[in-house]
Amino acid sequence: MRRTDRLYALVEELRARAPRAVSRADLAGALEVTPRTVERDILALQQAGVPIWSRRGRGGGYSLDERWSVPPLNFDATEALAVMAALAAARSMPFAAAGRRAELKLLAAMSSGEAARARELAGRLRLGGFAPGGAREIVDAVEQAVVDRAVVDIGYRDRKGAVSVRTVEAHGLQVTPDGSYLVGWCRLRDDQRSFRLDRIVSVRDRGESAPLREVEDMSRRQWGPPRKAEHRTGANPAFARAVAEALPGVESKGDRYSVSGEVFLRVDERDDSALVGGDQTLVLRTIGRDDLRAAIESAWAAVAPKRSVTTQRKRRDRWAALPAITEDDVREVIFSFPGANEGPIWGQDIGFRVGDEKKTRFARFGPPEGGRVGNLLPPDDEGTLVLLRYEDKPSLLAARPDRWFTTPHYGPPDQPGGVITRLSEHRGPEDLAEIAEVLEDAYRSVVE
Repeated sequence: MRRTDRLYALVEELRARAPRAVSRADLAGALEVTPRTVERDILALQQAGVPIWSRRGRGGGYSLDERWSVPPLNFDATEALAVMAALAAARSMPFAAAGRRAELKLLAAMSSGEAARARELAGRLRLGGFAPGGAREIVDAVEQAVVDRAVVDIGYRDRKGAVSVRTVEAHGLQVTPDGSYLVGWCRLRDDQRSFRLDRIVSVRDRGESAPLREVEDMSRRQWGPPRKAEHRTGANPAFARAVAEALPGVESKGDRYSVSGEVFLRVDERDDSALVGGDQTLVLRTIGRDDLRAAIESAWAAVAPKRSVTTQRKRRDRWAALPAITEDDVREVIFSFPGANEGPIWGQDIGFRVGDEKKTRFARFGPPEGGRVGNLLPPDDEGTLVLLRYEDKPSLLAARPDRWFTTPHYGPPDQPGGVITRLSEHRGPEDLAEIAEVLEDAYRSVVE
């Protein structure tokens, strides 16, 4: 959020709660900044003439002069509830944060009795939302682009998983139960286009205002939900954290990773996204692990000392010089287990089992069975090893997120189920020994 917008939001927070005092911690939480930032902003507003008073002690905080507050509105509880219901149902839509602020203002401006009754009624509502609109950082950037009618470069993933960069004039937003869309003029196609927010993987403002254009009403078009396969790349917050923590000189504090005092990565567990380099938001479930690693390491190298960059390059060169692990290496390990062999495990699909019983299947190579894209996406479905059921799956994923991952197809990460690794992420005898140990555990789970 830009400082000007933050100062305005701060005044609105105080106005919505006036004449009550609001603590520094509550304001920091509402604006998603530090308490120290709140103090600096309050001082700036006071110096600009905004009548903000400070109260010390229990129940104290900051308050806005009553003359700046909004007089009570003549909404009754049910009228207010109708507005609150619409705002609550739209929590996953663009401008959801503005809707939450509007809800606070509405309640604060009502008479105390009707506001209390509206809150009580709202507590008994159970509302679903619209379809997810994308990572919060992406949605925020798109909102701002539309408000400013700006020209932006977006990274956009198509139905087949390929990402292209489009220069788009941001003219509007379309919200439907199936998804939210940026409506704009695509300079690549020289035509109007709509872009699903949950397929936008990055937004970069070009610092240019879009010209006025006639934008047609897109509401009559039929849009289908994204294919399930679009969200199966194997990249996740745990992997992003592991990549960052392995780099020299990195310090972590909460969701932020820095080197030499410069933040180069912020991981958001709430929507599985990452802000890389301060200006690129990546939706982790839609980006390949190799691409994510390269983006994080590039952002780190841009702010890290040259000596650390050299150290990391030499470390990667030594790792790359180790012998690659092949499918034949894995087969040699598996065939050393008594009774283990390679044969049909689903129809004609080949995998590893014990004897000739399909119920003893315990592993297979990717891509998915029958060559169908369903569990993973390129480049992650090539050269993978899948353990079909692993009892100690939660511990393995927690201990080695840089090597092992799962997808929704194989169940929740905190329960026994399938785990996956890419052979290209392993090299040398030590890594092969780790794979052998995990494979033996999977084998024993079907023979004991």
